[in-house]
Amino acid sequence: MMDWRTYQYERFLRARRSLYPGDVRSLALPEGDPAAWALGARPASPIPAEDPAYWLQAGLLFGLKSRPPARTGLFLDLAADAPAPLAVQADFYRDFYLAPWYAILQADAPGGAPQPWFEALRRAVAAPGNVLSDAPCRLAYPRLWAPCALILAGRNPARACSPPPAGAAPEGALRVFIDFSGESLPTAVDPGWDLCLSLGKGAPPLLERAWQGWAAGPSLHALLNLLDMRVHAHHLRQIEAFRAALPAPACRLSVIVSTFRRPQALTAALQSLCEQSIAPEAFEILVVNNDPADPGPREVVAAFHAGAFAGRQDRLRLLDCPLPGLSFARNAAIGEARGEVLCYLDDDAQARPDWLAQIALAFEQHPEAGVVGGPIHLVIPQPRPAALKPGLERFWGHLDAPSGSFTEVTDPAQFPWGGNWCIRRALMAQIGGFRLQYGRRRKDFSGGEETIAAALARRLGWAVGFAPAAEVDHLPERARFTTGYLLKTIQAQILSRYRMGRDLYLPPASGAARQVKGAGRFAGRVLALLRLPARERESRAIEYLGYLLGWARLFFEQAADGWARLTRRP
Repeated sequence: MMDWRTYQYERFLRARRSLYPGDVRSLALPEGDPAAWALGARPASPIPAEDPAYWLQAGLLFGLKSRPPARTGLFLDLAADAPAPLAVQADFYRDFYLAPWYAILQADAPGGAPQPWFEALRRAVAAPGNVLSDAPCRLAYPRLWAPCALILAGRNPARACSPPPAGAAPEGALRVFIDFSGESLPTAVDPGWDLCLSLGKGAPPLLERAWQGWAAGPSLHALLNLLDMRVHAHHLRQIEAFRAALPAPACRLSVIVSTFRRPQALTAALQSLCEQSIAPEAFEILVVNNDPADPGPREVVAAFHAGAFAGRQDRLRLLDCPLPGLSFARNAAIGEARGEVLCYLDDDAQARPDWLAQIALAFEQHPEAGVVGGPIHLVIPQPRPAALKPGLERFWGHLDAPSGSFTEVTDPAQFPWGGNWCIRRALMAQIGGFRLQYGRRRKDFSGGEETIAAALARRLGWAVGFAPAAEVDHLPERARFTTGYLLKTIQAQILSRYRMGRDLYLPPASGAARQVKGAGRFAGRVLALLRLPARERESRAIEYLGYLLGWARLFFEQAADGWARLTRRP
């Protein structure tokens, strides 16, 4: 049976193959190896340790062998027993290369009807979950942690000799031309293109600018596989440059409020930040709109610019993140924030007046703390919803302090949650942000991204702290107080905890013997229901039903993982 680290890597390879099944190594390239062309770079040295960014990506994507040859791939050689910073970097790359990206896809046929080849390209680019747009980007697009590509496709290879469409893509986007004509390719193209691809046969010419193209092949999926790798590699170079020369902080705190179609709740959240006891110049606010088609957040920010932030509008800024998911939205602010500490507040939460003052004090008094959180008080609607039984408040975000004073937390089950969660900006950049395979995404209730980030912070030598005086109130919309919501939340928590162990962020799940003992204890609790008062019995019964449903799903997922590890077929 393969070990968990090897299984984790092979699961990544399977996920990559499912994105675009075409093999990059089947393409015709002007020169060099497929890894160098996919990454758009050549290693600075043949010694992996001297260029970890390149070698980690090359080993991750192509399974290159180390020198001297080893039994495992280069990625495992560098990541398995490497120092903690390199191991965390390797994990960041593995997660990032599975992330979707924003594609601005245009046809080089002005005024013409969509052609079958262009529609096939649209379907193929969108298939792995990438977000497509056919219009120039007019968003307040984040510079980092949101990979983007401008793709111009046509049937005239000479179009590559002209510049890309001006103003169509945000700064830093990869600019790509794809030719579908199968005709002879020009030996020189405009320097504005980062990559040129040709759906056809024949040896492509070598261009003056390294890694610009052409890459050619009869398989659209192989070309898009190369494109997908290059988009991520291109964006990772920008992230690495940012991490290597992190700008000095311009203020003490950056408050990040991610929002999705809740303008009224967002207004209340921002109003609570306007009433903070800390000096206004000590913090800034970044609102991240995770649905750019919704004008609500822009209108809310404009109203505050005309009111509480008049004359200091740079202290309240709006970002648009078209990539769906809470982790994407939160990460989008890392490269834009100017504070020393990043403070995450939900759009349906309201900070108490001294929240930021207490957060700043906690980081100042505890320099060993990399992550700090505080209590989250659930505000219960009146009349009380029937689904919110006494004792179940934690499933709607309620979190009590473990003690009355600042406490270092070592048990992941007691780590602070995302509705009141703060981290040093330099540490967040070193971690690589929240892991994108975790976190809520529309109707997906999965969480765990804050727990993973805190666990990685501890791996890097930082402490995780809980400041009981840094309090926020949580006001979920009444529609969320249903039994269905409760059951989905419990199941998601069970599965997320198992997956975090499987992916080696937390200690792996306990063995079968311990699980049998746990099942016995749970059976005893079920029998004890009969002796409880009727109201408490109903509350416990619903909670236990959620556990049973979650464990049933967990059983099948554990069985699938166990069989795959045994047969080496993840």
